Amino acid sequence: MYEGDPEILQLGRNNGGVLVNLLMRVPATEVPNAPAKPELPDLRGNETWVVEEDAKGDAVVKKEVTRKVDEQGRAFGAGTRKTARAQVWVSPAPDNDSLDRRGCPDVTVNGLPFDEYFKDMAQRKAFLYPLLMTDSSLTWTIEAHVQGGGYMGQAQAGKLALARAIQDYAPHLRPALLAGECLTVDPRKKERKKPGLTRARRGRQWSKR
Repeated sequence: MYEGDPEILQLGRNNGGVLVNLLMRVPATEVPNAPAKPELPDLRGNETWVVEEDAKGDAVVKKEVTRKVDEQGRAFGAGTRKTARAQVWVSPAPDNDSLDRRGCPDVTVNGLPFDEYFKDMAQRKAFLYPLLMTDSSLTWTIEAHVQGGGYMGQAQAGKLALARAIQDYAPHLRPALLAGECLTVDPRKKERKKPGLTRARRGRQWSKR
């Protein structure tokens, strides 16, 4: 059982307690600059939202955004990081009575339970970061397919894909995802080796004689 911040323990059946179980004793309060917890409507009932977006200057633009789902009612998101690629489908989680034995929603990666595929805590936190920023772990059933790269690259690609899928299903959560930089693409990758050089820029050691 988690023994730490009493506020996390007090959450009980709320999202924070579920995230503690998902992350295996990692408190959600460790996330820096977390925005205020949004009030989540019934996601099954809403199809459109009026979202406020900051425009240039001090003006605020309001626009109506429609949910983007497939025939099965799932939202899709894709993400990349280095050479890793991820595809994520999200849909509303079932009632709390049908959660798994640890009280967690169904999260699978390549057909395996989430905690069996990502064994390292840093990888789990990277993958679930959008849930931490929106505090909406009880809201989703998540199915992810990842390939290429290493486990950390796959987790970071999954983070971007998960954030994009959540944004398509619930556009009102976009400000929280933007605040956590969950929708920011990280284009950094290892630079290729050049002919005549030892590495990308490292030249051969010069010898005078």
